[in-house]
Amino acid sequence: MDQTRTTDSVDQYILKLTADIQHIAAALRKIILSSSPNLVEEYKWSMPNYTYKGLVCYLQASKKHVNLV
Repeated sequence: MDQTRTTDSVDQYILKLTADIQHIAAALRKIILSSSPNLVEEYKWSMPNYTYKGLVCYLQASKKHVNLV
């Protein structure tokens, strides 16, 4: 994954998750960032957000799943 497109705050968010949920969130993050070089990763509203001329999607982790919205 391109380290210049990721943020430390999202790294920290993922590291605080349980191991199985970390795996899912990290995989989704990789898919999202690889889908377009124009997407920008941000951490707002207490979750990872991906924007390009506005909000495209965000990840919301729970105890047993991760929502990709």
